[in-house]
Amino acid sequence: MFSMEKRDVHSARKRMISNVYAKSSLQASPALRKICDTILCHRMVRRIAAAPEGVLEAYELFSAVTLDVVTAYIFGLEQGSNFTEDPEVGAKWLYDYKSRQPYLFWIQEMPNIFHLFSKLGIGRWLIPDWVGQKSAAIEDQCLEWCDAAEAAILSGKAAESARYYPTVYGQLRSMLKKQGKSAEKQNNQLNQEQRLDLASEMLDHLAAGFDTSGITLTYLAWELSRPCNAAIQLALRNELLSLRSTCSTMTTESGMSMPSLKDIDDLPLLHAVVMETLRLHAAIPGGQPRVTPANTTLGPTGAEVHGIPAGVRVVSAAHSLHRNPEVFPDPSRWRPERWLDEKGGVDGGGEKARWFWAFGSGGRMCVGNNLAVLEMKGIVAAIWSNFETTIVNDAGMEHVDGYLAEPRGSSDGSFLRLRCGKI
Repeated sequence: MFSMEKRDVHSARKRMISNVYAKSSLQASPALRKICDTILCHRMVRRIAAAPEGVLEAYELFSAVTLDVVTAYIFGLEQGSNFTEDPEVGAKWLYDYKSRQPYLFWIQEMPNIFHLFSKLGIGRWLIPDWVGQKSAAIEDQCLEWCDAAEAAILSGKAAESARYYPTVYGQLRSMLKKQGKSAEKQNNQLNQEQRLDLASEMLDHLAAGFDTSGITLTYLAWELSRPCNAAIQLALRNELLSLRSTCSTMTTESGMSMPSLKDIDDLPLLHAVVMETLRLHAAIPGGQPRVTPANTTLGPTGAEVHGIPAGVRVVSAAHSLHRNPEVFPDPSRWRPERWLDEKGGVDGGGEKARWFWAFGSGGRMCVGNNLAVLEMKGIVAAIWSNFETTIVNDAGMEHVDGYLAEPRGSSDGSFLRLRCGKI
């Protein structure tokens, strides 16, 4: 769906799947509840508590946790990844995934040049062979997760237990089956075309879902852990612990669980901290391409949009929109209070909402934005209900200048090392 160029094709696919990403669906989802209890309250909290001297690498942790949550919601908790409990494998997966990133420019932006070089046998000058090998390995892994979700559906486990329920995969699978031929509708098996279509879509969702949230959480943890923001961290912990009847259950003990996602989502300071991080440290600050539409009544080239002819590629960038000082005074500072009203409640409307573009807008807006926000709020709640954090080393916390803006990292391979003390 992310790369579907035609509007009608994109809209049709989005309608198939958008309901499972609606906030009401997410907050009421038994599968997501089980995912949060298992991954956040148990796996993640245990990993933090067991860190040597309480020190851990934040970017690797958040990338592992967000990938686990996203794959669990897509494919089912039992069929998804578990990199939270296997840091070495999770770090390798992250490295393999990110190491390809600088080379994807040629395929996306200069495809004709790349294809020409490939025909001449010198394509590896632009993209080394190992990039394709790592990409193929990631695709194979996604296909394995899809096949595991398919097996859970065919075996009946998905219908019997929330732990096996593949929410996103199951939704798109059901819609694709409805579109199939009459004979295919009677057969519960997928054909190869449907199998690969599902796998391709699910790869888009997991790639878009984990990396952006992991980047945002890393910058959020950095801001909260800076000495100048100690008062905000303390206020956030107090807000989280105001849900004492449920927040205190976020422990490593067996059987404990999180507060409801709705209760967490309603916390104003938590909301402000997440929104301000998304504003100042947008994971995708780069240009979001659009093509100016044609007015069919005037012909394919007979119309202009604000003086720009039809069919011209244009971009808007969150980095620029989020730094408009008329909307966001003192825009280079991390100030969560800008998202609060005078009484300490949520104030996210008006011009701030119109200029906020961390997830895009309109028909091409990120379909998973509600999952991303709830996931990040749940992770923040689970951590800062149990720990206070300080910075050990943040030398790697410089934005990469690209479409994605993850931390650049230090020469020693670190990004953000935090010390997490139990509270």
